[in-house]
Amino acid sequence: MRVINALMLSVMMLLPVTCKGLGRTLDDCRSVASEFRNTCEGDTAASSISAMAGEDYSCDNVGYCDGVESGSTCTWKRKVCVTCREVSGVVKIRVQSNGLPGNCYSVPNTVPLLATDIDFEVNFNPEINPLTPQNVVTSQTELDDAVCDIRNHRDALIPSEYDFVKYSADSMGTLAAISVDGVAILNAISAEGVDPFYPTLNVDIEKVDLCLGHPQGSGLYHYHISSPCMYSTVTVPSRSCSSNDDCNGEFAQYSLSGVTDSNKNKILGIAKDGHIIKAPYLPSGDAISNELDICNGGYNLECDGSYIYYATNTFPYFVGCWGGGNYPSGGLIPSCSDNTKQYQQSVPQCGSTPMPPPPTPTPATPPTPTPAAPTPTPAAPTPAPVTPPTPPTETPTPVSMKPNIILFMPDDMDFIWDEAPPGYDERKNMPVTPFIDSIRDDGVSFSRAYAASSKCAPSRFSLLTGRYPSAGLEAQRLTLRSYSSDPQYDGRTYVEVPTGKLGSDDLTQNLQTSLQAHGYYTIHSGKWHMFSGSSEDDYLKDYDSLVADVEQTGFSHVAGCYVANMPSGGVTVGSLTYSHNLEWMVSESISAIDVAISRKEPFFLHFTPTAPHSPDIVAALEMNDKLTPSGRLDNSPVTTMRTRNQLLSDFPSGVRGNRDKLLGHAWVDDSMGALLTAVEDRDLTADTMVIFCMDHGVGAKAQLYESGIRIALSVKLPSMFPKAVTSNAVVSNIDISATLLNLIGAGEDINSGSVQGESFLQVLKEEAQTNVRPKVSEIAFDRAIIAGRYKYISRSAVNEHTESLPQYPYYRDCEQLYDLSNDGSEQVNLATSNGFFDVLSAFRLYDACFDTVGCDLPIIAEELIGVETYLDKYVSSSASSSNTPRCDVVQVTASPNDTPIPPTPVTPPPTPTPEAPTPAPATSTPTPPAPTPTPAT
Repeated sequence: MRVINALMLSVMMLLPVTCKGLGRTLDDCRSVASEFRNTCEGDTAASSISAMAGEDYSCDNVGYCDGVESGSTCTWKRKVCVTCREVSGVVKIRVQSNGLPGNCYSVPNTVPLLATDIDFEVNFNPEINPLTPQNVVTSQTELDDAVCDIRNHRDALIPSEYDFVKYSADSMGTLAAISVDGVAILNAISAEGVDPFYPTLNVDIEKVDLCLGHPQGSGLYHYHISSPCMYSTVTVPSRSCSSNDDCNGEFAQYSLSGVTDSNKNKILGIAKDGHIIKAPYLPSGDAISNELDICNGGYNLECDGSYIYYATNTFPYFVGCWGGGNYPSGGLIPSCSDNTKQYQQSVPQCGSTPMPPPPTPTPATPPTPTPAAPTPTPAAPTPAPVTPPTPPTETPTPVSMKPNIILFMPDDMDFIWDEAPPGYDERKNMPVTPFIDSIRDDGVSFSRAYAASSKCAPSRFSLLTGRYPSAGLEAQRLTLRSYSSDPQYDGRTYVEVPTGKLGSDDLTQNLQTSLQAHGYYTIHSGKWHMFSGSSEDDYLKDYDSLVADVEQTGFSHVAGCYVANMPSGGVTVGSLTYSHNLEWMVSESISAIDVAISRKEPFFLHFTPTAPHSPDIVAALEMNDKLTPSGRLDNSPVTTMRTRNQLLSDFPSGVRGNRDKLLGHAWVDDSMGALLTAVEDRDLTADTMVIFCMDHGVGAKAQLYESGIRIALSVKLPSMFPKAVTSNAVVSNIDISATLLNLIGAGEDINSGSVQGESFLQVLKEEAQTNVRPKVSEIAFDRAIIAGRYKYISRSAVNEHTESLPQYPYYRDCEQLYDLSNDGSEQVNLATSNGFFDVLSAFRLYDACFDTVGCDLPIIAEELIGVETYLDKYVSSSASSSNTPRCDVVQVTASPNDTPIPPTPVTPPPTPTPEAPTPAPATSTPTPPAPTPTPAT
């Protein structure tokens, strides 16, 4: 590991240093604001960023242009406005920017660079106590947790006394600061969890331009390291860093190439916690060496009692964590970077203003982050100050277009309705579910709805993001970490419960954040299970801090929350043991709905019962209903559900069927009934959309067959949709986000992220009979594609394929094709039959396309498969890829003979030759096409 061991100042600055104090007055704040290249006039914040004045910039050959293009010239408008005001004696600094650079940039045409609203206010230069730092670490694990976690710059971690307020709807979860040129400064962690420029893993170094900037997946242009363009307004050409010998591979040295003797004390930005960022030099002109703490800041180094971050050329470059931090002993350095420094606090000689002694690294634990307020303003999950400035205005969507929404998704529920896949017999032993059935009786049900994965977490990821599990940034990161060196690895992303989690930009580019931005009061109650690394041990953590973490993903209100799966016997914390508590979830949800009503805001309730999944339902019902993850309640939850004793007596021991399953399904149905009753009691039924869906199938859970990925899906909205309609349109839970955003007039984009789902709003309105995109479901490295009557399964040689599934005779075939209209039980593999060569070729083409950047094939719809013109145009021209399966199967040629060929077991070759799709940026494509895709941070 490369460690910069700069010598301590040999004389420790023996002479007193005369410093210009920063202070905390309104004039001090305005002096800092004047250092920014503001495009606004005066000292009044703009009413909105869209209304703000801007400056036009024009450059040639920049790549993606978010402006006006004329030939090779792109013209865009940069906007930034930093202002100050005083409220009740406290000076506050407001930062507004559209994030576009004030210099020529260079990005690929395939990577969007988009204006992004950044608008926040915070106390200016807040005081810290150097004896009790915000972040104290004493071990390697604590240090890595503090500075190597991409989530460490969430708004909720800013000390509450700093009065941070976010006014913009766009995500700022990884934003650390804003530079003087208005460009975003993100934390110094990539999607893989390492330094973007000096990684400790075998991953690609991030590609940047000559300003050391580049766009993330959402299109936000940003810096991770000090930029020469922050020091001056000299225009640099639109070229990549790799094209310049001084820049290419020499990021650390090049980052300070803009420093001159006249700008060594230059202010370079303002952090989201209100502390300024300066060039890495002391007032004496000497370079900063080891004087900075773990957060990359120093207290009183300017001899003015201020805490300041410095833009160093060593990790973490700008802001490693919200300071102050301590100086750990024992030679600890972050393990996520090969460009680190040691921590050794020096004491500057400040005349009569000596620096307080350094904090002793005691075993004290870092303070618990302050939870977000339960009822924040709709534009921001953090609470507003007593007298906030006027927030940005937006054109509201008509009230009639914003129904309340209840998204009800139980955990591991059986498919007990008529449209269940063939051969699934569990439904005959299940109880009636009158309340769930009422959604079906009064709304639209889909007979061919699919889950994007056959397991819980990745399926839920797709529902909340509108993107396939393989497009998840956390899944991509973990796949590269575990499989990139496997000789059989072919570039696909591994989809499983541990990888199907929200990470990086996915934490904020999701359905709830988008709905919140459009005026919804967003609520979560029930199972979460969406954080990377979550486990049963999470229940040992502070409940309020866990709730605050979930709120940071875009929920205005989180209550009745189970953060992960529970152990088989329930959860025991000290003397408290608890399990499922659906009454508590319902009661908390109704209370949150009442908050939304009082605020005159439509609500979105993401209600995810933990049942009928394990642990044991009977044991849970025999527990006291006051026992919850938040502790023991003073009173039992009040709902209209049957009492637990009533449920147990309605399904006594010896009842036909599995008693635990019976009770689990009946309990879930009761919770639906209680929510519907609450909505009706508040006269909201007509304008409340209720969506019921399973998270995946359970008949063949973790498999890609119909009993593993087919789900029940019903939608009810009395004021808009017809009653008791069954649609045979092929839809997926990945389409739900796009449909809801389409319904409220927000299009199909989630915070400018790439949405792969397809709105089925026109199907709900009976204005269309079917959707046109194929539906994809993923598990492990395998993939199913459903288009019209056909279903194609492509299996990877990386998978072991050791399970025994006798009900599926072709299970071990690496390539499978089924005609679901005649073979719903998937017993005849047409991939091993003559006569389906054209159909097979079309699916192979789409399968290869799914892994390729910029692939824009026409949709494989039922009427297109086998049509001569379609095949001539799209299949024959790509024969080299479309006619090559991903692993060995019985090869067939085009023939009119449809006689099935007996199945042939396949042994994956030891080193298959992977396809080599075009390398992709980590955004806007379903799966990273190469072992080392460009990450988005």
